[in-house]
Amino acid sequence: MIRYLHLLAVAVGLGTSFLADISVLYRVNSPLKQSVLDSLHVYHRIGTWALIGMWVTGGMLIYLRTGFIWENFSPKLIAKIVVVAPLTLNSLMINVHIMPKLK
Repeated sequence: MIRYLHLLAVAVGLGTSFLADISVLYRVNSPLKQSVLDSLHVYHRIGTWALIGMWVTGGMLIYLRTGFIWENFSPKLIAKIVVVAPLTLNSLMINVHIMPKLK
């Protein structure tokens, strides 16, 4: 069940991210309308919750697999954490710096 919820969070986050990117790229040469900005705020909120879901379920999966004992961490698991951490930081920076300016 935890793995299913984790994959669901990944799918929702990835899908929402692509939807937001396509929405902006489709209108790259035109001024951003309020409806587009409202959509971007909704996309970002969904993406943020999906990312939180990924960290929570991912942490649970890591615990079940490793017991948080460093010797039990595989290189693949470490790589996943190394990739997700900057994505989380990027989302935080967007939330703190970009979304308020779009408002």
